Formats: sequence, structure tokens, C-alpha cells
Amino acid sequence: MNPRVPLAPGAWPVLGHAPAIVRDPANWLAACRRTGDIVQVNLGRRRLHLLCTPRLANDVLVVHDGHFDKGGPLYERASDILGEGLFTATGREHRRQRRLLRPAFSPANVDTYTQAIHHEATALADSWHPHQDVDVLDAMHAFTTGVMRRVLVPTAPLPGAGWLATRIKTVSDTVALNTLAPFTRHLPTPARRRSRQALRDIRAAADHAVRAARTHPGSSRLIAALTTPDPRGDRLGDKNLSDQIITMFGAGTETTAATLAWTLHLLADHPDTEHRLHEELHTVLHGRLATPADFRDLPHTRNVITETLRLYPTLWLTTRVSTADVTLAGHRFAAGTDFVLSPYQLQHDPAVFPHPDTFDPDRWNTRTTGPARQAFTAFSAGRRKCIGDTLAMAETTIALSALIPRWQLRPVNPEQATRPRFRTLLTPDNRRMTAAPRQPRETPP
Repeated sequence: MNPRVPLAPGAWPVLGHAPAIVRDPANWLAACRRTGDIVQVNLGRRRLHLLCTPRLANDVLVVHDGHFDKGGPLYERASDILGEGLFTATGREHRRQRRLLRPAFSPANVDTYTQAIHHEATALADSWHPHQDVDVLDAMHAFTTGVMRRVLVPTAPLPGAGWLATRIKTVSDTVALNTLAPFTRHLPTPARRRSRQALRDIRAAADHAVRAARTHPGSSRLIAALTTPDPRGDRLGDKNLSDQIITMFGAGTETTAATLAWTLHLLADHPDTEHRLHEELHTVLHGRLATPADFRDLPHTRNVITETLRLYPTLWLTTRVSTADVTLAGHRFAAGTDFVLSPYQLQHDPAVFPHPDTFDPDRWNTRTTGPARQAFTAFSAGRRKCIGDTLAMAETTIALSALIPRWQLRPVNPEQATRPRFRTLLTPDNRRMTAAPRQPRETPP
């Protein structure tokens, strides 16, 4: 007999669990963990199943990944925006795209993108003045968008990074609403009209980028990798190349920007950790910006970033669909069943990470094994793991090496606690910080 899957707490008539998720996602996810290893979640008439343990998440993402694929309401809504790029493609098409895109994100190619990251990081650090109030999320998004623009299509007649970042954020903000309240998708609200116009602007910019890429394929190492046929002679067509560019500007910029914004807030709240980070950057780099060759010599920097991703994984909720009949934790599910995983929930499990709400970079001093490795899903895992994780870590490390030696950031209103804002991505709600210049350190002759 197939045991009944318990219902997640907080269900409303008709609306299901959407109000509970929107109102207090962190506590709702913790209550789901206490309810069962798997719980049923209703979004209107749609039924999904939330996997609440690292082992079950690992079963779906890694062990039995051939029986699951991206799908469900989150990716259906994301595909409305991103088209059929790597983030939303499924099945054979995903495997094909990953094969074609993998060379672009190899460690050797990521090393070649360092100059562009250095340029944008230096420009960001140079743009601030003493005691300036900075919207750190906007600033980091402009930085990551500038990096992507410079790495991807330096010759394309694209608008500035700030213009692109604003439109990407406008579109992204509608994905969570469309996922949790799909019955409102077609309401002609001002926000939805702005989102549709922003999407048209982004698509037009991507089409310009494709034309530039075809005209000057050698202008960008990334574009060259994306447009070069593989050994089978397969290559991306113009429509799919445009979808990939939109995916990289969307999924590849907001995520890293949010991680940087969270890191700056956490460092402000933990001055001892910030001091250790400052000392490590000074000792290893002596005033220059980090390069990939330095990363292994910056263990505390890496731990700070990893712990930030554990506390605040930018994609805090993700969905999968079963492609075959499966059994999980004694429950049988038919092919086509929707599943939900929450990196935020998994990475705040007190049975896996003691004192899970505490910012403790030193917990990563030892190699993770077992449940901790299974639970850390900030970049997902298995064959659908984020293809740009190495680039994201490089961007974040280099940005910190540019900012921390020169600036100390503190919240404009230190009495106001910074809380997570759960939308499509997990971002800080207290975004404004004051930039104070640090005293210059002496460097060895």
C-alpha cells in the first residue's frame, strides 16, 4: 500500500499554499521539514511534492537524475522569458546545448575572461566616493551585467549595463508571481506591461548581439566558443544563440549580484570576519586584483563566499518533473509528477549544519561529506548543475579583491535588520549602504 503523502502546513482554500509561501517562506519551509520527508504542496489546482531531506534531493538531482528533468511551474514561467536556453531546455535538447556550451565555460576559457572582470571591478571601485550611499544590489547587478556584456558581446551595439540590468530585474520580478499565482498571469497590470516591454527590449538587444557575433565571431572568446561547431558539426542557430544570450544576461548576472550584495551585508555584520578577509587579500595580493591563479591561496575568501551561498542561495526554490514512475521515501509517483526542492530549506537544516542561521565561514575549513555535500545545492547538482559556477565564483572573488581593500560598507540604517526578500531570487531587503574609504595598506617593495 502506498502511504499517503502528508499535506504541507498552511493550505488555504482555492489558493493552496501560495499565501503561506509568500507571507513567510523561511518559517513555512522549516514547518514543512518537521511535517515529513516529502510533503504535498498545492498551488491553486496544481499539486507538487516538496522534498525536505538532503538524501531525497540528492536522489533526484544526482543518483536517479535520468528519471527527472527540469519542469514544473517555475521553469514553465521562466521559459516564457528565457526561451529555450540552457536554463529551461529539457531532455535531449538540454544535453545537446550543454555539450555545445561546455567549452565556453571550461576553466581555461574562464581564465581568459579575467581581464573583463578586472575592468568592471576596477570601474566599480573607482565609481564610489567617500561616504556615498550605495544601493549595493543595483551596483552589483550593474557590475555583473557589465562583465557579461564585455565578455559576451564587446562589439555589439548594446545599451549600457545599467539599462540592461534594470530590464532584467523588471522581467525577473514577474517570474515568482507567475509561478505562485498563475491565474493572474494575463491580468493587464502596469507591472506586467512594464515586464512585457522590458522583455521586448532584452530580446531586441540579444538579436543585436547575435548579429554582432556572426559578423565578428573572433571578438569574444565566449562567442567564439558558442558559435564554433562541435566535432559532430552541430552548432547553435540564431534563435537558440539569442536564447542563450538572454539566459546568460538573466540567470548569469542577477544571481552573482545577489551573492555579492549578501556578502557585503554579512561582512558588515561580522567585522572580525571582514578583518580576516581584508588581511588575507592584502597578504596574498598586495594591492592587486585576484586572478584564477590566486584562488587556491585565498581559502578564507572562498569560505566567506561559500557560507554566503549556504545562508542565502539565490535560487531558493526550484522544480523538477519525473520522466518515469519513481519511488521516493516509500511513496510511488507517476511519470509527470511535479517536485519542488529548496536549497534554502536544505542548507538551513540544523541536523546537517549546526546553528544554521549563523554566518560561520570556518565551517567550510574541512571537506564536506555525506549530508552536508548533498544539502549544499546553491549551484544545483548532477547533470543540471549550473554551467557557470566557476565563472560566478571568479567574478565574486575578483569583485571582493577590488572592493574590500578600498572600501568599508555599512548599512545606512544600522538599526534596521537586513532580511531576505524571497522573490524569484533571494535578495536583501536593506540595500543601501554607506561606503567609507579604508586606510591604504603598505605593500612590499
